[in-house]
Amino acid sequence: MSDIKINNITDRSGSSGPIFAGISTVSTDAFMVMPSGRTEFRGGRGRAVFSGGLTPSAVNIMDKIEIATTGNATDFGDASSVHNPNGGSAMSSSTRGVYNLGHTPSIVSTIDYVIISSDGGASDFGELTVAKKETNRLSNATRGLIFGGTITPETNVIEFITIATTGTANGFGNLLQAARGMGGVGNATRGLMASGYNGSSFINTIEFVTIATTGDSEDFGDLSAAKMNTAAVGSSTRAVFGGGYTSNPHINAMEYVEFATKGDVTDFGDLSTGGGDRGATSNNTRGIFGGQFSGSSPNRLNNIEYITIASTGNATDYGDLTSARSGAVAMGDAHGGLN
Repeated sequence: MSDIKINNITDRSGSSGPIFAGISTVSTDAFMVMPSGRTEFRGGRGRAVFSGGLTPSAVNIMDKIEIATTGNATDFGDASSVHNPNGGSAMSSSTRGVYNLGHTPSIVSTIDYVIISSDGGASDFGELTVAKKETNRLSNATRGLIFGGTITPETNVIEFITIATTGTANGFGNLLQAARGMGGVGNATRGLMASGYNGSSFINTIEFVTIATTGDSEDFGDLSAAKMNTAAVGSSTRAVFGGGYTSNPHINAMEYVEFATKGDVTDFGDLSTGGGDRGATSNNTRGIFGGQFSGSSPNRLNNIEYITIASTGNATDYGDLTSARSGAVAMGDAHGGLN
């Protein structure tokens, strides 16, 4: 990251100066090269919203934080209903966060969305092709994938949506095996899916897809241990998988891969406590993990932690969610899939 000097920048109306009044330098992180090749100022972007989860009952709570700062979460609004989306990440563009509800406690096919920069409730987006729970999600700037989960038994189906367009999800392809409780993260090109439970054993496999196409996933490499309900964050180049659990113990390890290079993980550091069902998102620099099921009393925590994705090391305390819960889904308007 570096600073650039501002001489004369125009806004979309053609006016120059006022939007940057009193500012002579801006971090290059404040700008984003769009798929069209145009560079846009992204000033205030970098918010995360956490939705739903278990306290142990399902809730409709939505919290918000600014990823680049630290401190406690504040109220964002209310989800459309109580729901447990099984943690992990939502499907997010630079404006909109989209997620399936999971179970409410009934298993549903409902997909909702929020405008991340605007406090308020969630709105109806559409439906999955079939009701399921314990799925997870990933996205780039335009397309979101929903994969795995339980229909009874586990499913290997991958579905996709176009984030800007409401409607029903479409078939994308299949995972290498049917599984629930996976973790997922994407950059602009690739989506990675890792961990899970296939109905008889925990999984250490990492799979990948090319987000812009359709088709079945392929083998990428392996995690250091078989587990489920790991959470994942990423920059444009690196993916970090954190936490998860087997029957015993609950895991606090983080490990990483580079999106472009297939292979097994490398150790990154540790989260403060072992556990899974964390909400997870990022900007292109910092990864955020919020809430969790810890496996020891108290089972559900309100902690938020962060890492610097480009480095390695243990997670640092960020603050607290408004309530202790597991399974909240996190959405961010500046994650690595947008860069």
